[in-house]
Amino acid sequence: VYWDVQDTMMEDIDRIEVIRGPGATLWGANAVNGVINIITKSAKDTEGGIVGLTVGTHERALVRGRQGVKMGENGHLRAYAKYDDRSDNRSLSGISAQDDWNKVQAGFRGDWEKGKDSSYTIQGDVYRAGESSVVSLPTAPGFNVFNDRETVSGGNVLGRWSEKLANDSELTMQLYADLARRDNHVFSSEIQTYDVDMQHVWTPVQHHEIVWGAGYRYVGFNTRGNNYLQFFGENRWDNLFSAFAQDKIELVDNSVYLTLGSKFEHNNYTGFEYQPSARASWIIDDNQTLWGSVSRAVHTPDRGT
Repeated sequence: VYWDVQDTMMEDIDRIEVIRGPGATLWGANAVNGVINIITKSAKDTEGGIVGLTVGTHERALVRGRQGVKMGENGHLRAYAKYDDRSDNRSLSGISAQDDWNKVQAGFRGDWEKGKDSSYTIQGDVYRAGESSVVSLPTAPGFNVFNDRETVSGGNVLGRWSEKLANDSELTMQLYADLARRDNHVFSSEIQTYDVDMQHVWTPVQHHEIVWGAGYRYVGFNTRGNNYLQFFGENRWDNLFSAFAQDKIELVDNSVYLTLGSKFEHNNYTGFEYQPSARASWIIDDNQTLWGSVSRAVHTPDRGT
């Protein structure tokens, strides 16, 4: 994950969930210490326009704008654009870190409802950025230190369908594709990701809420060294298969819960991985919850590690 290009408008965020402890059962590998889930608003809740501007000495220009409209009887659409321009950081003595950067980004989200039981979402983003840095590379007989300017670009698109079924159950299907490019003095890379996921929430009997699902991810790497690095196998495709099941058991009405489940994954680096979890929670009152868990969470290697 390139965190420098994960961005959204603050005004579009509905809530941020912090799930403490390992969350591998639902979220998969690398959800070791916890999960931060950022949930954006439906396009239905963002009708109208908004414009924001910040100007300063370090944040030289932060500009953002969004417009939301209604599409027919059951649809809503919003589009946004952002531009960020930040200057370099400096030490107390005024020495520049040579890390200024700028980024332009735009995107959209559309939501449609079909009756009370079906909903559809499609969203996407595109971006392009320039990021400066100071690079130090070992060379004989010492180090080569130079200023570099990295070009970053990419885009993504996501589609989601949810359907409420009988017995208070709900089925969700999601597909997305992502393209990320980076080019600097050391290496160039292009990563393509294609993902499909299914999740079913089901209440077969009283006091049991079962969530189960499956997914498949296809990741393609095209990486080459520009001046200092050489990659063996510049082109590579990785496959990730996954399935999970979880049962949330209500032991005491609206108070004490026991959650049991496991995630099962197969990746190209470490093969088959299982990640079971058992969690107990006691909701003391509206402001206090006591919980504990026993889990096995896996951190898997990837192309860069």
